[in-house]
Amino acid sequence: MHPLLFSLQSVLFVFAINKDKLELSSLPYPLLAAAGIAFLLFSLSLLILKSRYKSAILTSFSFVLFFSYGRFYELWQNHYFLWPIMTFSWIVVSVWIWRCQKSLLKITRYLNALALLLVVISASEISVFKFKKVMEERERRELTQIELKRESNREERPNIYYIILDGYARADTLRNIYHYDNSSFITFLKNRGFYIAEKSQSNYAITSLSIASSLNMKYHDHLQNFSELYEMIEENKVVRFLKNHGYSYTHFNTVNGVLRSSRYEDRNVSCSDDHDLYRFLLFMYRMSPFIIFEHLFSPSFDFMRRGIRKSVLCTFSELGKIPYLERPQFVFVHLVSPHPPFVFDRDGRMNSNVKFRLKGNVWDHREDYLDQLIYITKKTMIVIDEILKREKVRPIIILQSDHGPAIRSDREPPDALFIQERMRNFNAYYLPESLEKLLYPSISPVNSFRFVFDHYFGAKRGLLKDEAYFSRYASPFVFQLASDPLYRRSK
Repeated sequence: MHPLLFSLQSVLFVFAINKDKLELSSLPYPLLAAAGIAFLLFSLSLLILKSRYKSAILTSFSFVLFFSYGRFYELWQNHYFLWPIMTFSWIVVSVWIWRCQKSLLKITRYLNALALLLVVISASEISVFKFKKVMEERERRELTQIELKRESNREERPNIYYIILDGYARADTLRNIYHYDNSSFITFLKNRGFYIAEKSQSNYAITSLSIASSLNMKYHDHLQNFSELYEMIEENKVVRFLKNHGYSYTHFNTVNGVLRSSRYEDRNVSCSDDHDLYRFLLFMYRMSPFIIFEHLFSPSFDFMRRGIRKSVLCTFSELGKIPYLERPQFVFVHLVSPHPPFVFDRDGRMNSNVKFRLKGNVWDHREDYLDQLIYITKKTMIVIDEILKREKVRPIIILQSDHGPAIRSDREPPDALFIQERMRNFNAYYLPESLEKLLYPSISPVNSFRFVFDHYFGAKRGLLKDEAYFSRYASPFVFQLASDPLYRRSK
């Protein structure tokens, strides 16, 4: 029994550690596949070893070792060390099992109990998490119905759109590093009434840190781990403030978006359902030794390309037709583009020149980044016009990037030019009335909603000092103030 249980546990374990990023609908096929592989391995081992107990132990050990590789790699980051150690371990255990003359009944019983316990633990963790989400959703919907009954008609308050284009470069970055003039987009926005913060900087260099900061209108003073960070995003102050002021919340669920859903959402626009299974398989892949052959397996990730393309196009399509509601609404969209992978050329066709990479500098295709940015810009211009044409009350639109690109990210340590490129973000505002005298060129995302809430809701929060804190993925919570001498020398 334990080969089947360990095979299922391998899948359940990967799902459990990514439970906030996956839906249960993506679980059945990997479970069936794991069970089938376990049966084949057991049958093959039985032909060789001629013993059910030995075959079962070898099959279970193979599964555990195979899906432990990714965990060990996270610790050592060295395939040349890890691969031989893991291979040698498998050979030693296999030889021991083959030569063993003792009864393996007690070991089998122990492994049955251990495997069953691990399956129960993982399944319970997943079940409790999903049940909690369901109950929170039910409670939220009940509260929403109470709020709707209290409101007799829609107040003339503006809809608020917060649209994040991941990794979209500031105009001067495009001009100086990519040698591209983006003035047509800037002119388009200004002609529509947008204010462009031409000297804006992202407050943080990593997506989750940046968005958590902007949605909570504060800096991360004592942040220690990603669990706390994602809790901040889930329970963010912007959404709670607007809900308390009668707003409904429309949340876009996009591929690789920072937040798949929210307990406060009134409507979830899903543009990533078809991608869930692929995302789960990618997590499984990252836990296995196959990650060492990434450059060989890149072509097999075409399904990921198609899923990302579909999600981006779905997002633009659905954003252009947000329905009119009886209550003002807050619309949150985190579009993971023009950030890699580069799946669009400048005319929207599939870009098949660049491999789907999981590590290294995924930004290092300058022309492909630029092509994708040009296409995303075209789609953004179209959707902006659709929003402005549809809205009955002049809306508030905050259009910004979470950070800049990273063509120079292979520098170690990161140099001043890379920090500039990464921290300079695109930032534009469309407001119900002209407030250019109050807005200023260097306003940063941490102050975006502070400004809006102060001037349209009388919040009196005030603005914070605009700061940019750089950190790397290897040490995300070790911040370097981007205004230090290293940065200033290259200004």
